Amino acid sequence: MQLTLMALAGLTLIAAAINDLRSLRIPNYLVGILATLAIINALWVGSWNALGWIGALGALIVGLVLWKMGSMGAGDVKLASACLLWLPGRVIEFLFLMAIFGGVLAIVYIVAGRVKKKKFDQIPYGVPLAVAALFILTWNVIKT
Repeated sequence: MQLTLMALAGLTLIAAAINDLRSLRIPNYLVGILATLAIINALWVGSWNALGWIGALGALIVGLVLWKMGSMGAGDVKLASACLLWLPGRVIEFLFLMAIFGGVLAIVYIVAGRVKKKKFDQIPYGVPLAVAALFILTWNVIKT
C-alpha cells in the first residue's frame, strides 16, 4: 500500500510539473491530492512522525513571505510545502536538490532565450520542486 501511495504521489508531482511547464500554474487540486496522499500514508504507517509537518510549515511561512515579495509563485509555495509533508527530516536535502535542479533549469531557459529582461518569474519552478521530491522519494524506495 505504501508503494502505491508513493507511486500516486509521484504521478501527482509529474502532473504538477507538466502543468507548470505548460501554463506557469500549479492547480490547487494537485497540491491537495499530494498533501492528502501524505496524510493517508502517515495513517497507513501508523505514525504522524511519517509527516514532515515542521518542514512543510516552515516552507509555507518562508514561501508566503517570498510570494508576497514577488519572488516565488503561490503554487510553487504550496507545492514545496506539500512535497515536504512526504519528506520528514529531509528538508536540507530537498532544498539542496531543488536549488541544483532549479539552477540547471534557469541556465537552460537563459541559453534557450526563454528569459527576457532578467524576469525569472517566467521559469516554471514547480519542475525542480517536483524533480527534487521525486528524487528523494525514489531514493527512499531504493534504499529500503
